[in-house]
Formats: sequence, C-alpha cells, structure tokens
Amino acid sequence: MDKAITLSNVQFMVPVDGGVTVMQSKPPATWSADSKRALWKLNDITPTTEGASSLRAKFELSEGPSKPATVAVQFSTEGTTLSGIDIDLVGTSYRLSLVKKRFATGKYFC
Repeated sequence: MDKAITLSNVQFMVPVDGGVTVMQSKPPATWSADSKRALWKLNDITPTTEGASSLRAKFELSEGPSKPATVAVQFSTEGTTLSGIDIDLVGTSYRLSLVKKRFATGKYFC
C-alpha cells in the first residue's frame, strides 16, 4: 500500500465496573456513570500522528476490583479502502461518472 490511510471519527469505549468515583486519562476521555464506560473521541489518526500511540486511564473504585471487559473501537475513512483495492472499468459499454470510496466500522472488540 503506497499511501498512509487516515482514520477519522476514532472512538474507544472501555467498560469499567466496580463503582468508579474518579477517572484520570490521557488523552482526556469522558466517563459515563450511566453506561459505566470511558469514551475517547480522537481526531484523525495517521501512522505518523504524534501522541496517538496510547490511551491511558486511572480509575478510583469504591467497589473494586473491576472485572476484565471487552474494549470496543470504531472508525471510518474516506477516499480509500483499508485493503487498497481499487475499481477500473474495462470496455466502452459502461461509464462511471463518480466513484466514492468509504470504509466505516461496526464495532471491533479487542
């Protein structure tokens, strides 16, 4: 693949049980007491994005320890595919006036 892919609308969701009373995170995340999860919403990420290599959080729990849980990540990209696959029409019978490439995730669990 020649070109680095930019991931947009990147979100990481981390569920934490155990009665979270305080959360500290880098980069800043939002804690939802109702859904019991931390949410990081990140700007565009490329392989060269500085500071995008890690997410860190510290939780103070009133009913800990917390149980291991599944982390979810979502993202999208415009103008390319993750695989680098492209489309070409061969022949004169058909014509494409516009080709849009977009990739959007559902939920990927780690």
